[in-house]
Amino acid sequence: EYLQKIKQSANHSSSSLRVLDMCCGKGGDLLKWKKANISHLICADIADLSVEQCETRYKDLESRSKNNRGYAPLFSAEFIVADCTK
Repeated sequence: EYLQKIKQSANHSSSSLRVLDMCCGKGGDLLKWKKANISHLICADIADLSVEQCETRYKDLESRSKNNRGYAPLFSAEFIVADCTK
């Protein structure tokens, strides 16, 4: 719902949206970002293990996307270990 409001208010196509996911954890929202058809995602979290797991989930999602018949390229992504409160 929030992404729809952004797209409407800024006249963005969903394919040009870039998202900063602060406190991304293990990447539980990756499917949400895929469905939103964003162009780029930055995942940041203070826990290095969580960021590693998030990146692994992203790579798995990317691999599965390539194996589907109706292949649509997955958004690009960056993974950063950082304290988002500073």
